[in-house]
Amino acid sequence: MISSFLRDPFWIDIENWPISWEIGGTSWFPFLESIHVIAAAMVVGSILFVDLRLLGLTATRYPITTLSKELIPWSWAAFVIAAITGFGMFITRAASHVVNPAFQWKMGLLALAGINMFYFHHRVYKSIHQWDTLSQTPMQIKIISFFMVRGEACWALDWPYYLNIKKATTAACIGSQLGSFYPSAGLPLIHSSLV
Repeated sequence: MISSFLRDPFWIDIENWPISWEIGGTSWFPFLESIHVIAAAMVVGSILFVDLRLLGLTATRYPITTLSKELIPWSWAAFVIAAITGFGMFITRAASHVVNPAFQWKMGLLALAGINMFYFHHRVYKSIHQWDTLSQTPMQIKIISFFMVRGEACWALDWPYYLNIKKATTAACIGSQLGSFYPSAGLPLIHSSLV
């Protein structure tokens, strides 16, 4: 069922939208790609600051609630921009992206990040008044934050791979399984006008 959905002609129809052709055949694609990377970096960077505070590594005299109030709106704004620009790039090659294992993993990991955020804000964050101003947060918070920081570091080390700038360095992220996400032939993410 999933296989038939991924190979449905619907994805080719999306690629044939006039806007898909306009983006894919002009300088719009590299423009969207640049904005997408910057927005994704802003999402990761703003969340990284909060995660490092939760680990007790930085800004320990700064309440977590204040830090969250200041940075989370930036995260959401950057996420919306990344989603819009990502959709713009996606529609240019929808049929090939939906069957690409790296793209599938990316979407799966974004869903997991959303679940993690939901869990943190609706379960863990409820008890924040007990540890908001403490320099050392509870172990449960440190464990969640550690894995988030590790994932953010792996993303930061590997984004040049998508641009074919250097060989993937995910192996440096000990215990990470991200290295298995990349197809051996590489990803067709660079627009042909940039090569």
